[in-house]
Amino acid sequence: MTVHIDPENWDWHIDLQPGYVAEEYEHAVTLVEARGMEVYDSDECEPDLLDDGTIRIWMSPKEAIPT
Repeated sequence: MTVHIDPENWDWHIDLQPGYVAEEYEHAVTLVEARGMEVYDSDECEPDLLDDGTIRIWMSPKEAIPT
């Protein structure tokens, strides 16, 4: 699992590689939410399935980013 936060490129996501542990993902979500991120559920923004089987789940800052 990889958490990617790149505000300069407006790119925030979590990549879940095949074989990820659900409890680790839940812990990561708790951590990023505590740091001001909102993880989208599948109703808001459908996850992407990458060619290597990785699931990409999108997120965004809860507060607006100054430009």
